[in-house]
Amino acid sequence: MNTIDFLAYITTDKFRQVINSAKEAANIYNAEIIEADKALGDIRHYCEFNHPISQKKKTEICRLMYEYSVKRRLAKDALDVLTPLLNYLNENPKICNDIGRITNEMKRAVARVEGERKYNPRVLTDLFADEKE
Repeated sequence: MNTIDFLAYITTDKFRQVINSAKEAANIYNAEIIEADKALGDIRHYCEFNHPISQKKKTEICRLMYEYSVKRRLAKDALDVLTPLLNYLNENPKICNDIGRITNEMKRAVARVEGERKYNPRVLTDLFADEKE
């Protein structure tokens, strides 16, 4: 089998995996953003109602703000990268099924090409009789 043909199958399969995992990843990133927003809200309310006096508490609050801000930024950045693909998938829902079908057809073709080929004669059975013995 031609290496380029096999790479086309692998690339198509990988793209199918990306499509299948994109929505799941977006849900995870959205959940991380929501969690970080809630944590940052908790920090703001803590500062409002329990103004920290000790340096240790102020340092802890700054560390928490930094950690949740970074976590939120990473999730938003990842979501920004996925958004064009997600928008396309939402506008073209049939592509998920099509890419899956195409990948399965290519997988069967690869198995057929790489597998042991066997021919059953239809007319000239005597011609193939020697090979069966």
